[in-house]
Amino acid sequence: MLGTDLLTYQMNPDLTSSIFTGQSILNEDLNEKEIELIKSYLSDINNIKINTNSISSNFPTNPKLWNSSIFNKFFQLIDEAIKNGNLNYDNLIVLKESKSKINSIINPQGRFKEIESHMSLGLIKSSLFLYDDIQFATPDLLSIMTPLCLNKPSINIFNTKD
Repeated sequence: MLGTDLLTYQMNPDLTSSIFTGQSILNEDLNEKEIELIKSYLSDINNIKINTNSISSNFPTNPKLWNSSIFNKFFQLIDEAIKNGNLNYDNLIVLKESKSKINSIINPQGRFKEIESHMSLGLIKSSLFLYDDIQFATPDLLSIMTPLCLNKPSINIFNTKD
């Protein structure tokens, strides 16, 4: 038992079976594929010259310097270039599509990833569990937890609402 992980849960009526199923979290960092995609869209935009200047000339090349403020300023420059109307049709399409694609990559709705719950990871690693105030757990949650306390522990979460 020495060295075994101990997971503690404070039971309450708001706790659902989602403690077994994991969750989606916001992924803060861009992965390599996303960075390469953004760089390719920046390269496309960089080929468009307005008054001999590139729209992306002031955009940092180092992804570690990228933040929402940088992207917002960049999107404003694109919007201004589109509004000024000094672009041919092909360049206008490139700007609009590149802005849309970059925005979809950095947008929080696209930045979620699934992670395993601590409960399921604890089950896999044979951790010990301490359920405080178990009398406050919902019947649905208790029906999932009860088989875990038997001689041959098992779990079935496929029939839950969460």
